[in-house]
Amino acid sequence: MWKRLDYDDKDKLVRQAVDKLACQMAETGQPWVERGEAKQIVNQVLPPTVHQNSLLNNLLSEGLLSEDLIYTYANEEDSEPQQIDIIKFTYEKFSDHLIVRYLLNKYLDKNNPVASFNANQPLGKMLANEWEAWRYSGWIEALSVQLPEQIGQELIELAPQVKAWDIVQRAFLQSIIWRDPTKVIDVTKTYLNEIFSQEGCEEAVYNLLLTVAADPAHPFNAKFLHKHLLSLEMPDRDEWWSIYLSSQYEERGSVDRLLEWAWEAEKTHISDEAVELCGVALAWFLTTSHRYVRDRATKALVAMLHPRPHVLVKVTEQFINVNDLYVLERLYAVAYGVAMLSDKAGGVQELAGKVYEWVFKDCTPAAHILLRDYACGVIEAANHRGILSHSVDMKCCRPPYQTPWLVDIPTKEELKAYGETWEGMDDREWSRLSLYNSVMEHGDFARYVIGTNHGDFEWSSCRIGESGKKQILATRKEQYEKFLNSLTERQRNAWKRYQRTRSNIKYCKKLDAAKQREYFQKEFSSGELDNILISEEKKFLRTLGNKKKQIFNELVLPHITDPNGYKLRFNLFIAQCWILKRVFELGWAVERFGQFDRNVNYGISGREANKPERMGKKYQWIAYHEFLAYVSDNFEFIGDALLNELSQQYDGSWQLGSGTRDIDPSLLIRQLPEHKFQGKTSVWWQPVQYIFDDADKQEQINWITQESDFPNPSQLIEVIRPSDGTVWLSLEGHYRWTEEGPIEEEPYHSLRREMWFQLRSYIVHQEDKSKILQWLSDKNFMEIWMPESEQMLDVFVGEFPWASSCRVLNNDQGWISHSKFEDDFPGAIVITTTEYLREISTFDCSIDGTISALMPSAWLIKNMGIRWSGGRFNFVDSVNELVAFNPSVEEAGPSACLISKEKLTRFLAENKLEIIWTVLGERQLIGGNHQEWHGRLELSGVYQLNEGVVTGERLKSWHQTPNND
Repeated sequence: MWKRLDYDDKDKLVRQAVDKLACQMAETGQPWVERGEAKQIVNQVLPPTVHQNSLLNNLLSEGLLSEDLIYTYANEEDSEPQQIDIIKFTYEKFSDHLIVRYLLNKYLDKNNPVASFNANQPLGKMLANEWEAWRYSGWIEALSVQLPEQIGQELIELAPQVKAWDIVQRAFLQSIIWRDPTKVIDVTKTYLNEIFSQEGCEEAVYNLLLTVAADPAHPFNAKFLHKHLLSLEMPDRDEWWSIYLSSQYEERGSVDRLLEWAWEAEKTHISDEAVELCGVALAWFLTTSHRYVRDRATKALVAMLHPRPHVLVKVTEQFINVNDLYVLERLYAVAYGVAMLSDKAGGVQELAGKVYEWVFKDCTPAAHILLRDYACGVIEAANHRGILSHSVDMKCCRPPYQTPWLVDIPTKEELKAYGETWEGMDDREWSRLSLYNSVMEHGDFARYVIGTNHGDFEWSSCRIGESGKKQILATRKEQYEKFLNSLTERQRNAWKRYQRTRSNIKYCKKLDAAKQREYFQKEFSSGELDNILISEEKKFLRTLGNKKKQIFNELVLPHITDPNGYKLRFNLFIAQCWILKRVFELGWAVERFGQFDRNVNYGISGREANKPERMGKKYQWIAYHEFLAYVSDNFEFIGDALLNELSQQYDGSWQLGSGTRDIDPSLLIRQLPEHKFQGKTSVWWQPVQYIFDDADKQEQINWITQESDFPNPSQLIEVIRPSDGTVWLSLEGHYRWTEEGPIEEEPYHSLRREMWFQLRSYIVHQEDKSKILQWLSDKNFMEIWMPESEQMLDVFVGEFPWASSCRVLNNDQGWISHSKFEDDFPGAIVITTTEYLREISTFDCSIDGTISALMPSAWLIKNMGIRWSGGRFNFVDSVNELVAFNPSVEEAGPSACLISKEKLTRFLAENKLEIIWTVLGERQLIGGNHQEWHGRLELSGVYQLNEGVVTGERLKSWHQTPNND
């Protein structure tokens, strides 16, 4: 500016003008100056030649000052306000500090500052009364910053009468953010504590503490917050802090800012100390029952700390003795995510060693099934990478552990008071009743989490070290057969009568009264039928000696009444009673959480899992995961009923069904790019563009069977990435072309043409290739099933394919012989892909949309020697060169898994293998009248890589009409 206006910059004319304007504002008590007066003040500093080159005009154009209009009454008698043109500082806070600096320089007596704030003094006038003080809110905040910096005293020391004023307290809290951190004194800390102790002020204080949390120089940084929160019992902390966190989500305040910064911001320039402080603050976010806050804090911690695992060690060390398993569970989830993602081998080695020391060294990990699982995962990840210390005893890290079984399990009678209601009951008490119903009655937690709805549980009632369910059933069956063979003729006749009676009674109980009279000429009550059976059983027993009676009662009768061992199932009522009791032991109380739990989901309907939760639900989850740990250490694991014939043992919580491990800490993607691919849309890995011409309804119907314009699948199989010219082969891809309708029309209002292709690939032996291609050449893949990629539902992306959680997947991803899908298939194949799936409707609230991504199969990863590179769905070789990736994760487009043509063909040649592709497609009409169906055209084809060129015959078609479908 000094060059433009031709003055000596050492004269600091801008500073002079600014100071003079601030002086005028201070003397008038207004944060503005009338335009004419402002012009006169500034022109005195630098007289202008023309307005264009005036200092005022340049201050306005540079944005330091701004023009405005105000309306004011000159006196009380005026009926109409006057319009006044004013000049003000553009940035209000800047203006406030300039004005206050002037006032302090002129009116503050540093030898007697208290006197300067008497009511008759200029500084004291703005504090004349609380109502008037609101006019000077910005100036009071500036005073709260500048007084400690200039004289080392707080405003409340100089004007103690304002200590309880809301405006002064707000100004004080804001001043802590802006003042020199070294100017926080004992009075500052005392006043902060006094404000926090006032009802309704905790939110403002916590907002302040989170704002300065990551500042290493600030005395109120995360260390201060940590000391405060760590000193509290879990229920006390939840009553204030956890509910505060719940209330702040998506309020665009300090909670949201910290979450967003930690997850997304570039932090390479940030010091380890600042990152550690941020980590400590975020770790305290893990206390809340608000799933969105807790889950996103978990991912933010992983994102921030996986480049610095040594900092995570420092953060976690500060929480080892925290009295909240909700925090510890997720901190070990963070550690597991970091161990899977980090490329810092030394840091991961240190982290694994520390986790072993904290959790497993004495072979007595905390009784919490997820905490154990995540902590063990850290050590398994280090072990997989070959960096685990030799001092770690893996036997201590893997289940089962040695926690003794529970001894104080209450009865329902002892708990019934928690489910009682009474007339005139306080509204908050309904939250207690909701909690009781959630655990003990027909709430979703009891039905679908504990499992009372279906009665299935992954453990039997048989204790570890004793005979298991399968052994008991086998013994019963064996003794049953021996028993029958040992019967005399008299005993066998009695046995037949007994069995016939049992069979008839079982049948009779299924009949209604009318059917009983029709078949038996008599109607029987259930008690009468039971008495008949007892009588016949006694007759049979009278034919037996004492030894055979004992065998009958102990082995034979259980076998015939319960051949599948349903009575050996774990009694889930034990789980319900213990969990409810534990919730109240942990500290849930109506007085603390009743109101919050009643209102937390007000206005949210539906039974979706992904939503904020009651505080009582947090206590239920802690108790449930504790209970599972006790059960896993003491009872026989029977696992999935579908795998009941296989020998099973408990290895980790991934075996407990979808949702137990409710977050994938290795997945840092929130959602896939939004995309809708219409007929004219293409991307580089779907370069085939299909144009739908204008057509009436009959022409649309005729289009279905049109065979002259099929896209060439070879153009989808081999693609070139334009950014670097590299060539890629699609291992699997799903492509769709849909006719667009009028922009104002609903998508399915009228008929539209649609065509889709599903492309899949398989590895085959060279000697089998020609036979397999011949066998596939005339097949309609809509009718002949070909193996497809497996879905990863309970496996973390960072675990694939090395972890124990992948064991079942890995067993299914090797060579598949003909007997597994088509009896006459002439060879064996390997599926080349796997699908990762994390759905939005689950408990995981860290994602904004379903994450479905194709990636190489376990067989391909292991045999090509590639590995996941972390974060996304990219796979690299030993020299970190990209080998395979999913482009739809980075850019909107069809789901596909691409692999380097160069690297794949080299691998195939070295191992005498080949790759083939199958293409399944369909043309049909969608939308319009749903009662009309116009048929479809089914498409199938087979392609191969022949001397480096993708080749194949033209797609074959099968027309399905409304008459033959």
